[in-house]
Amino acid sequence: MSTDIPQGVPQGVPQLLTLKEFCGVKRLSPATIHRLKNAGKLTFYQPSGKGGKLLFPVNAIELAASAASAPSVPSEPRAAGSQRLSGPAPKWLSGPRRST
Repeated sequence: MSTDIPQGVPQGVPQLLTLKEFCGVKRLSPATIHRLKNAGKLTFYQPSGKGGKLLFPVNAIELAASAASAPSVPSEPRAAGSQRLSGPAPKWLSGPRRST
């Protein structure tokens, strides 16, 4: 396991693990980890930049679970039909057509 903190990682971050180590500790597949990372649910660091090694805090899954269970602030309620979608209106919305 990694014991030194790479450059570009903030101080105070718990121990960091590579993807392979993180998968072994948390018993999840690399695909699941990537899926959670891409969804923005996992904290990760990539000190080498794009294409570099991914480093995950040991408690990344626990942080994601606590963030998901925390009550979210409700956003402003949006009235039904307040924002028009793009594209033409459906024919059924314009009402019955009268033939003359």
